[in-house]
Amino acid sequence: WSSDVCSSDLRDEQARAALEAVKALSPDGRAKPFAKAYLTRVPGTGGPASPFDLVTAAKRKMPGVHPTFTFQVAMWGDFDSNTLTQEQLEAKADAHCRSLRGRGFDAFVHSDPDKRMTIVTIGVFDSSAYDPRSTLFSAPVEKLFKQFPTMLVNGDELLIPPPKGSPAGTAPTRQTCVLIEVPK
Repeated sequence: WSSDVCSSDLRDEQARAALEAVKALSPDGRAKPFAKAYLTRVPGTGGPASPFDLVTAAKRKMPGVHPTFTFQVAMWGDFDSNTLTQEQLEAKADAHCRSLRGRGFDAFVHSDPDKRMTIVTIGVFDSSAYDPRSTLFSAPVEKLFKQFPTMLVNGDELLIPPPKGSPAGTAPTRQTCVLIEVPK
């Protein structure tokens, strides 16, 4: 198949057309062996990684340690509005990461082009970051929860509306930041 049909966006019209052509292939005129073919991204085929790429940093800081964790403080996403490109999302997340680094935090970014989302995190931790038995976080993670009490989405605090049936005037709650596993 032609290598000029290569896109970083799985919704690309050329990629979709190529997929339909592959699905329609019928070597013997009857069977369609590729009828269930689908698009996927091969790891490492995206554009250049941010100099603050989370996965690269985790592998470098904790080689051979699995799982590793990080503290998510922000995310940028298009949320199917088709108003922001992946490049714009990554640029905004990268700027936030640089701002955090300028304040002395060990910040990183991780992009997921399939979800059209880029997250910003702080730190890389081993399994001692959270104890599932006691449900307690390590001291460095607790400190981050105090410094970053609210998750940012597209630069704004994420507020969760009160549940249905709440008394009138009930204020929304802030979504807290989260400790997440570093993607592989």
